[in-house]
Amino acid sequence: MKSKQHKSEQIQAEWLIQQIKELDRLVAMHRTGESHFVAAQYEERRLHYFKELVSLLIDSEYNVTGHETFPLVNALISENYSSSKPAQKTSTQSKRKNAFERTLEFYQIHSFSQIRLPSETQKDALKGNKKNRLIQAEKKVKPSTS
Repeated sequence: MKSKQHKSEQIQAEWLIQQIKELDRLVAMHRTGESHFVAAQYEERRLHYFKELVSLLIDSEYNVTGHETFPLVNALISENYSSSKPAQKTSTQSKRKNAFERTLEFYQIHSFSQIRLPSETQKDALKGNKKNRLIQAEKKVKPSTS
């Protein structure tokens, strides 16, 4: 059950980041024109999705001690909502991509580590358990001769 929840977190993070990037594109498109009102609406929606992403990271099942996702949250906030000068906008945009990419990598690494293949000793133990169950079943079926 937990692996489904972890997979769900990864899918949610991917979807939220995709939505944020699309809203960034729409905001940039409407900022250049006269539609500042529309751009402001997109920015509000972007902030909503951004808060969801941060909440997802903070409440993540992978965030066992509370320190696993803190660097990601810190990077996302500082790279997306820092008080930088407009001249540094292009470097901020590339940093934003890096913070989002690191978030996706976090989920890919952790979801991959949840998939564990059984070791040889585990396989042997499973075979042994199967043999024991067969022996127990045979004992139940055979009539006792007393």
